[in-house]
Formats: sequence, structure tokens, C-alpha cells
Amino acid sequence: MNANNGKIQVADKFRHLNPIHNLTDSITAGNFHSIRMKGKTWKLQTGGETYSYIRPEDGDPLPNLDVVILNIHPGPANSRVFYPGAYQEDQTNAPTCASLDGVVPDPGVPIPQHKTCNGCPNDQWKPNRGGKDCKEHKRVAIVPLPYMKTRPPLPKAMDEPVFFKVPPASLKVFKAYCDDLQRRGAHFASVITRISFNPEKQFEMVFKFLKPLTDGDANLILPLIEDPATKNIIGSMQEFKQVAAPAMDVPQETGFAAAFGRKVETLEDEVTLPRQDLMPVKRGRGRPKKIVEEDEGQEAQPAEDAKDVQEAAEAQPSAFEEPQDSELDSMMNQVLGSKIGKMMS
Repeated sequence: MNANNGKIQVADKFRHLNPIHNLTDSITAGNFHSIRMKGKTWKLQTGGETYSYIRPEDGDPLPNLDVVILNIHPGPANSRVFYPGAYQEDQTNAPTCASLDGVVPDPGVPIPQHKTCNGCPNDQWKPNRGGKDCKEHKRVAIVPLPYMKTRPPLPKAMDEPVFFKVPPASLKVFKAYCDDLQRRGAHFASVITRISFNPEKQFEMVFKFLKPLTDGDANLILPLIEDPATKNIIGSMQEFKQVAAPAMDVPQETGFAAAFGRKVETLEDEVTLPRQDLMPVKRGRGRPKKIVEEDEGQEAQPAEDAKDVQEAAEAQPSAFEEPQDSELDSMMNQVLGSKIGKMMS
């Protein structure tokens, strides 16, 4: 749902995220789930297994990926990776040389190619648009929408940050998409993004705004923005600053929260979702606690009042497009059952 002036109507609980993001700061590294592409197909790698995203109606490769972008590696330079030989889309083995910050090789790379990235011979353009031997890319942390099917089926829905690499041919279109969201007043973590392939260009992706998230979705998404796995993926200790935002209408329901809150016994009933003001936001060492402001005129609900929490969750119902899928219901039950168990213990 868009306002007449082209602005995206962001849900209340996402309005503290500044759409003008300051992508700077320090670097870390880690291990994580990842999404790869090969031959214009999407694959999720997790727990040593590979799962292919497919269309449920015929099992063919899924042409698009619906995700929420949690965070992006800070600029100004892109990350870099060097493999000798021909470029391969789904390269998974360790590179010969790599740089997270795009300035100098990372400590411990097998064979550093040069003291700095800019002076490296592998960073030089080849003639006849041959590209560079050292490939630039943008590191992005995402969470896939759980209604997408995989082969084989996932044992549980992926509700954790996932590594996604924007390849060299897609860097300009990705920046243009993020700039457009910024112009329309929406932080990338407050909307659903659809990623597909450009049919006219071999390695270029297409990024499209699908719909805004809801306040109910915020209970799941906001904690993941500062999750340690997200920080490891993007290599950043980025800080989101709170900014004032004009009042807007509540966006349409997306179904994101309901997919993680549905019971197996009945499709109509929903498992209690935590209120954002009751959920502690994860933070790095030594950083101040985030404070989530209550809407004017509302009082914070005590954690022990389970009935009020249930009513707060049911106030923002959300239904995915595949309500009759028992396989998805089972996965959602496993995910939310684990999360609620930890909260109530």
C-alpha cells in the first residue's frame, strides 16, 4: 500500500529505523546459513545440506525469492573474493584471497595477492569487457519468507539470518533499489523484497518492492536486525538511529507473523506472539539497551499477563497464501514452539 506521494506506508514498529542508513564501522567474521544461485536457480545451504527452492505446483525451480533484508555490509567499498580460473556462480570452497572491507586482504587468507586491493593486479579490468579476476560483491543478511517450498523439504522453517551475496553484475541495480526505498521513506528491513533474474542479462538480478511488513511482523524481524548472526554475515557493528516519522495508515497484512504463529491442531487459531515491548532486543557487548516506545496513551503490559499478550497478538492477524498446507503448518509449529518455550522459561 503506497501513499499518494509515492512514500511507502511503514508499520508503526518499523518507523524508528532510519531509511537513510549510515553504512560504516568495524569488521567481524563468522559461519552462517547461505543462499546461492546457479543457472538462475536458488539454493539454501544450511547444516551441511543443500535445499533447492521450487514452485509447489510443478516442482520447477522457483523464479523469484521473497525475503526481508535485515542488514547490508557497510560501505564505501564492496567485499572482494579471488578464485583462480573461470568464474563460478555457486563457488563454495575457500577462496585464494578475499577482503571483507574491500581495502586490504583479510588476515589468514591462503595467498594474499597484494598489500592493498586497489593496487592488486587482479583488480584490473580486462580488455573487451572481460571483468576483473577479483570479484566484488555486497554481503547482505536476509530472512526468507517461510511460504516458499524447497526440495527436499526443510525440517523447519528458516527463521534465522541467512547470508545472501549480491554479485558484481547486480551491484548497480541493488543500489538503485535501496536508494528508491530510501527516497520513499522505508527502511529495507520494513518491507518484503522480491529478488528475481533479469531475463535479458545472464548474471543480473532484479530487486522489487513487494509489500510493507506489519506491526505483528516486527516482533519477529526487529530482533534479527541486531542478531549476532546478522553481524557476522555483514561484518558490521552498525547502529540504527531513531528518527521521527509522520503518522501513516497501518499497512495491509503480510502473513509473515501468522506463518510462525500457527498451531497444527487448527488453522484458525494462532500461537501467542510476543509483544515487541516485552521482547529484549539483542545487542553487542558494551552497547546501551534499545528502548521501544509505546504508542501515546498505551501502557506497557506485564510479562506475566498471558491473556493480554494473547489479545495483543490477535489484534494483528496475518494469513499466508497457503493456509491449507499441513507441511508448512508443522514447520511453523516447531519454530514458534521453540521460541515461546524459551520466552516463558
